[in-house]
Amino acid sequence: MKKLFALTVIVLMGVASTGWALPEVTLDENCPQWSDVEVGINARGESFWFLLDPLGLIGVLPETWAEADLEGFTGDGCLDQLQVALVAANVCVGAEPVTSEYAGNLAAWAAMIAKFNDLLDGAGPLGGDTGSLAINGAALEAFATGTLDPGCVSIGEPYCTYAAQCHAVAAGMLDAADTLGDFVADYTSYVSVFAGLGYWICAMAGTSEAMSQTWQFLLFDPDEGIVGAVGEAGVALAELSGYLHTLAGALGGLGQAELAGALEADANALDALVAIIATIGWPEITIYGTGAKTVDEPFSGPGDYNGNGDTNAQVAAAFDGDLVGFVEAASGLTVFYPGNPALPITSVFGLMALVGVTALGGTIVLRKK
Repeated sequence: MKKLFALTVIVLMGVASTGWALPEVTLDENCPQWSDVEVGINARGESFWFLLDPLGLIGVLPETWAEADLEGFTGDGCLDQLQVALVAANVCVGAEPVTSEYAGNLAAWAAMIAKFNDLLDGAGPLGGDTGSLAINGAALEAFATGTLDPGCVSIGEPYCTYAAQCHAVAAGMLDAADTLGDFVADYTSYVSVFAGLGYWICAMAGTSEAMSQTWQFLLFDPDEGIVGAVGEAGVALAELSGYLHTLAGALGGLGQAELAGALEADANALDALVAIIATIGWPEITIYGTGAKTVDEPFSGPGDYNGNGDTNAQVAAAFDGDLVGFVEAASGLTVFYPGNPALPITSVFGLMALVGVTALGGTIVLRKK
């Protein structure tokens, strides 16, 4: 009997000491990382949804942030707000590894925003009516019209070819000036908004690979993405730069050293913009908890944060939008069974321990007889 008792105690001790790889948490809805208007994950989501109506996106996306389930635009059965509530509950108390992973995702996001700001800084002096592309494009057009066109027939090639090239390149410069001017005007405010939304987007995108891909599509898809057109513009700017480099060399031979130097400077500035654009893309986002637990994406709908056999989506279905209740049940702080959520056992392990003790008691009674 002593051996049996000792073995049972060892088993129960092992069960009792087993802990989740991810912590049991509860959501403090007053936590700054959740509700603060500047850095709060939920507050940022609500702010974004407020912008959707004037943008005409309500109807394309759900009516409210609380209704969103955006993984792959088909959803994963667990509302996005519930998933990020679970993330925020970790971040609010500084729990690892999620707190460090979230900080890393925010840093990656900030690096992307910095590239956009560099792009805006470089585009500013080039674009618009007062930018160098407009000024030098007009000077190139004037040179072609006043100097090359009148003598083109009499002087023949290659001057007639140069005239056509100058007109074409000047038109391209003026068009690029308009495009870059509009880009600076529009994206200065866009980038500011993107920077603020990073707290929310990084929290969501880290819940699953499907969610990360959704946001990558929304922001960077060449046809549909909010900022994907930047990459397409980079191709056009690179082409214009090549023409400017070539034409600048020709103009130097036509006694137009000053204009040639101005075009070369514009070409170099365009090259710098193209180099920045080539590095802009969806940042590398860590999926929360996968390194510390399993590859099952523990914050996703099909994932199982606390490893008790019930998916997050199953827990979510029982709590009907109750953020605090979902977080506590999904993380294991309170017990959850689909058939009896109120079962008064603190955890699955508690139930196992109770069964073990009952079996042990039965064994002792039988031996005594």
